[in-house]
Amino acid sequence: MTGMIVTGHGSFATGITSGLRLLAGEPAYYEMVDFLPEDSVEVLAGKLKGAADRLADCQDIIIYADLTGGSPFNVSIRMKMEGQMPMEVIGGANLPMILDGYLAREGAKDAETLARSGLTAGREAMVWFQVPEEGADDEYEESEDKNMTFFQALLIGLFAYLGSKRTPWFFGVTGGWNMIGRPLVAGLIVGLVLGDVRNGVIAGAMVQALFIGQITPGGAMPADVNWAAYVGIPLALAAGGTGEQAVALSVPLSMLGLGLFNFIMTINAYFPHMGDKAAAKGDGRGIHRATYLAAVPSFILRAGSAMLLCYLGTPVAEMLINNMPAGMLHFFEVAGKMLPAIGFAMLLKQSLSKQWMLVLFLLGWVMIGATSMSVTALAIFATAVAIIFVMAQGSAPATVPAPQSTEEEDDCYEE
Repeated sequence: MTGMIVTGHGSFATGITSGLRLLAGEPAYYEMVDFLPEDSVEVLAGKLKGAADRLADCQDIIIYADLTGGSPFNVSIRMKMEGQMPMEVIGGANLPMILDGYLAREGAKDAETLARSGLTAGREAMVWFQVPEEGADDEYEESEDKNMTFFQALLIGLFAYLGSKRTPWFFGVTGGWNMIGRPLVAGLIVGLVLGDVRNGVIAGAMVQALFIGQITPGGAMPADVNWAAYVGIPLALAAGGTGEQAVALSVPLSMLGLGLFNFIMTINAYFPHMGDKAAAKGDGRGIHRATYLAAVPSFILRAGSAMLLCYLGTPVAEMLINNMPAGMLHFFEVAGKMLPAIGFAMLLKQSLSKQWMLVLFLLGWVMIGATSMSVTALAIFATAVAIIFVMAQGSAPATVPAPQSTEEEDDCYEE
């Protein structure tokens, strides 16, 4: 993991960190260093060295300074030249650049990779707004409102149908509901359709964590993951939101989608009777006809609803996200981190055969929190422990049946 230090004149680091917390939550492996009016350059150097020491467990460090050539930037350069720890320094930092680095560092190879992507993000975020010339207002407003094209909404609606429950295409439930219908896969698909794969995958992972412990036995569903994935994620991305906003939209949409699912199931109750009548007459084509006709209402309602909501609902979603109070956004941010924990707890309750196995998960949590071990390394270590555990158990001893008693009980009772 790459550690991050933000530094600048006055309260620059504190202000940037406040914005970062609002957008991405409480940052980890992150330090902020303000260069206050009463601080000397020596005091600033001590603060920066202390921040670097607190990030000693990280593989390297990237420092974001506010002004190229200023004291925070120059002191950071001297620290880099001393070479005590691999370090990259960026001058002229802004919030989009720092946010990009914070979100990208999980998958980034090193601090140099973050520095390159951060410079691009910081430059692309700078915009010079000019008032449109007379006569260009209508064209400007039209381009701003149309965040998602009709073709993009149509593609998302099609995948929403293919990934819905009770869909016979794409290997049935296995390839549809259990693969395309998962929010993680849906986030990738939506990201490809909208041209924002990275944020699509991030939003899909966050929404997937909400429903990871959900079971859908038979026709019973506690929430409709399909609308959460194929309506909530694209609306959030098209409106310029992040994973937190996708979670905020997905939770209520999953409840509304449940009503749609029950309505579809009610309509489809007609087609089994049609198939039964055809079977009673020995009409094989009638049975096939009933089977395929049952997919028509699902296609119209699933694909049509997702397409219309994505195409027409983008401005509404943008308005909701832009006008969402900070307190409500913080609530969804906290809920988005708590609900995955509940989902994983439900999954553990279903998969653990013995209660003492919780100790193994506690051990993994301690290792990931107390060391700099990556998730991939921990997964490999856990696999090795599981193999050793299974081999140590060996084959279960055969159960010897208890001998049956041949004595007959006397039904008579003596007084």
